[in-house]
Amino acid sequence: MDYNEIDSVVGVPIRVPASEDYRRCSERGNDCVPDPNFGSDELGARIALACPEHGIQSVVDPFEDRR
Repeated sequence: MDYNEIDSVVGVPIRVPASEDYRRCSERGNDCVPDPNFGSDELGARIALACPEHGIQSVVDPFEDRR
């Protein structure tokens, strides 16, 4: 998957996938709501993108390339 760097926080880059398809509900194509509390653990953070009607559609790991 290709990523775009959009900003940084305290020197840590913030990256998002280049394609916005990860944000869309597979059932209706609606934009999903980010839930940053989904996957925080000792390994880092993951952000779930959830459709209010159909649940979690994808999970983004902003630190995937650093693991």
